[in-house]
Amino acid sequence: MPLRRVGILPRPPALAYLRPAAAELPFPLSEPGCRLLPDVGQGLLHGLRALGLEDGDEVLVPAWPSEPAVETLARAALTPRLHDVGPGLEPDPDELESLLGPRVRALWLVHHLGFPQDAPGWLEWCRSRGLLLVEDATHALLGAIGDRPVGSIGDLSGFSLRATLGLPADAVHPPQPAPGQQPADPAGRRQALLLRRLVGGDPRARRRANYRTLLAELAGQVPAPFDRLVEGAAPFVLPVESDDKPALLRRLERRGIGGLDFRAWLHPGAPADRFPNAARLAARTVGLPVHQELRPRDLARIVAAARSGPRLPAELSLDVAHELPPLRECWTKLAERGRNPFATWEWASTWWRHYGRDRPLQVIVVRRAGEPVGLLPLYQWRSGPLKVLRFLGHGPGDELGPVGHPDDGVLLARALRRSLHRLDADLLLAEQLPRGQDWGALLGGRRLAEESSPVVRFGAGGWEAYLRARSANFREQVRRRARKLAREHRVGYRLSDGSRHLDRDLDTLFRLHAARWSTDPTNFLADAAFHRAFLPVAAEQGWLRLWFLEVDGTAVAALYGLRFAGTESYYQAGRDPAWSSYRVGFVLLAHAIRQAAEDGVAEYRLLRGGEDYKLRFAVADPGLETVALARGPVAGAALPALAAARAAPGPLGAAVRRVGAGTLNG
Repeated sequence: MPLRRVGILPRPPALAYLRPAAAELPFPLSEPGCRLLPDVGQGLLHGLRALGLEDGDEVLVPAWPSEPAVETLARAALTPRLHDVGPGLEPDPDELESLLGPRVRALWLVHHLGFPQDAPGWLEWCRSRGLLLVEDATHALLGAIGDRPVGSIGDLSGFSLRATLGLPADAVHPPQPAPGQQPADPAGRRQALLLRRLVGGDPRARRRANYRTLLAELAGQVPAPFDRLVEGAAPFVLPVESDDKPALLRRLERRGIGGLDFRAWLHPGAPADRFPNAARLAARTVGLPVHQELRPRDLARIVAAARSGPRLPAELSLDVAHELPPLRECWTKLAERGRNPFATWEWASTWWRHYGRDRPLQVIVVRRAGEPVGLLPLYQWRSGPLKVLRFLGHGPGDELGPVGHPDDGVLLARALRRSLHRLDADLLLAEQLPRGQDWGALLGGRRLAEESSPVVRFGAGGWEAYLRARSANFREQVRRRARKLAREHRVGYRLSDGSRHLDRDLDTLFRLHAARWSTDPTNFLADAAFHRAFLPVAAEQGWLRLWFLEVDGTAVAALYGLRFAGTESYYQAGRDPAWSSYRVGFVLLAHAIRQAAEDGVAEYRLLRGGEDYKLRFAVADPGLETVALARGPVAGAALPALAAARAAPGPLGAAVRRVGAGTLNG
């Protein structure tokens, strides 16, 4: 049987119209001003004319990939001024400064291979020089920069639906109306119908999972910075370097794989001595397919053709542990790699004492070549009619899942799938996995739920740089509310490290939390015994960040956080409603985040929940997902019904989610 041809671009399968449709289209397809044209070059050409650029105006363009951009600019009667690219394919500000002149009107910023560039920073650079910013997002549809979609920042953006989704070019030609008839919907019904089905299976997650899978096998051949899959990337190809690129392309071709020769995108008039980085990239690099329509056997073919040397030993061994104490040392090292306080031995052991209920503990130690690379902290939650596994920590826990470094996700996903067979389980219910690590796609499971998990991140400028990047209204509120309170009252911020009077401080925390939610029972109050047991342990480890805002000598707000492995997390809070007019909860949260930044913490995690006050502080929302992985026909048949019921609108869905939540936390 001939091999199925695999190319760089996805091909929608024959039954694509039978796929579940997405509830909504992603940016920019959901934007009122979005216009679909047969190719991205034509779209950018229309946009350049709309920006008011005149014949002979100059645009700063990277020497790689320059050929498509130069062709578009020539059609618009504009002149490219080529510049080299840096190690991450980013522009060099000093080189750009040397190219500025009276006719330079715009910077052409390419989000290379689906990896986002710093568009906000380059927009600021352009504005200070009176330039326009063109975002070439041809290969970056579905990508993100923090909490904003790629292509939403510049003055003009272009995307390729064919490159990312495989939408045929003829699908963006809406049928022409007959004389006397009203024009059809400009998007066209046929492509709208197909588009919703092409994005319904989360192609970004599938691309990222395929990228991770290839990267795990070919890591030594992938140049920086593409040897790390950053959070917002929606990768177009996996670049690999080769000393004999023609031979690599021939091997791929023999196995029915179309690789991308990077030389095709280098402008023929770009001399190697002037643009050394672009020339080196073109001479040594090939792009491998990672698109969402690839099958596991396609990925295996790609690896076999692309690998430059003998395969490194990657055999995994799985050992089952039924007790927690012997695992403490190994667990601690692995948890620090993942930087997740809810993956620590201390959290898991405290949780197990309170919620284990004599169920079978089945923690999997995953080793590669004899060295531990991860832990799967599982237990048998139900034994009939289906044998169900869950991760330790659910309920009071936040981010759950395997314990280990995110870069080992491919190996740990493989170990999880094997664990279902090893433990003779029917179903793995994997809750609150970090969505940015693409667990659902890596596991091949069914996503049952998604939820927000916003974060605040600080760069070199710390708190002040963070504030400058927020809206003027937000900055004013952060400063004004704290000043107003301090002007009218005696204010103090107290950090309890647990060394003295921790029981009294915990009483204050729970009292203020109960006062805030006086009419509603909360999970935090229901889990009070667990937290009273865990917080002294966290204090002993130096993780506890228990803040109090004291006004005129009395605590009016409290905040319970955890600092672990260079990150800080906001877990829970409480406040006196009598002080609501002063927004004391907001004031204390702003103080805690500022203190974390000033202490050198790079990331402040606001944890589960997309509440407005969290989103106001957040710069990104990586999110969490709950995934179910079934083994066998009976469990597999139950998943679609479970997923559909959980997602159903109205009273039915609400009832299923309510009953399910009560059952799962039982």
